[in-house]
Amino acid sequence: MTGRNTSAQSHAFNEVSGIYTSKKAAILALLNGTEMTRRQIATQLNYDTATVSGLITPLLKTGHLIETAQVTCPITKRQAYAVTAPKGQLRLL
Repeated sequence: MTGRNTSAQSHAFNEVSGIYTSKKAAILALLNGTEMTRRQIATQLNYDTATVSGLITPLLKTGHLIETAQVTCPITKRQAYAVTAPKGQLRLL
């Protein structure tokens, strides 16, 4: 892969190799019934916040995650939307 690849191409490559799917699975397992901000998820899993945001968007669109109310993030002290995976609805990707 060269430096000219787009983010979409990179995600597609990672999905084929299983890396993209395993990161999404880690997020789902962490959030099963728990509400966290994107920054909290990134900190817990040692991922970049941008990576977490990029992984959460398709999970929201497919219904694996739901976005809840705005909360004050304990890490940034800013208002942010929390996300959660409904308890008992953890599904395979």
